[in-house]
Amino acid sequence: EYEEIQDFGNGLFRIKQGKQFGLVDSTGNELLACTYESIGKLGSNLYRITQNKQFGLVNQKGEIVLPCKYKDIYLLSKELGRLLVMDDEFMIGLRDSNGKEIVPCKYTHIGEFSPEGYAIVRIQKAEGYINSAGKEIVPCKYQTVYPIEEDGTLQVQQTDGHVIRIKIE
Repeated sequence: EYEEIQDFGNGLFRIKQGKQFGLVDSTGNELLACTYESIGKLGSNLYRITQNKQFGLVNQKGEIVLPCKYKDIYLLSKELGRLLVMDDEFMIGLRDSNGKEIVPCKYTHIGEFSPEGYAIVRIQKAEGYINSAGKEIVPCKYQTVYPIEEDGTLQVQQTDGHVIRIKIE
């Protein structure tokens, strides 16, 4: 019945009919019909799907976590369960592993999270920081932001080139 079956682990199999992919469980129960251009693993229990050259996500049960409406989806932090999503305007936001919006697609860059849970964000050429909850703790108004110190201060380079030290509020 299927042209190709690939074991994804956890009792889940990717199936192929023609040029389309779907998912079945270990009992042969079809979780996703073969209507997707691609299906790939993204972390341990999430799968990136493609339809009409747009990306989405499904979970282990084949339930749609994010619809196929993004230019890209990337696992930014497995530990924090943070997914980076890119919209049609090439703006980037964050979702959790259940698809819930943490940060709307408003940044041009979101960096990796530090062990303390901070990430550099950029809007065009202005930088700032967000925390793991998505709250902007340093606004995107500086030319450059430097690592946050243990005392909650950091150096920032203002747009006029001056470097100052600020405290996170």
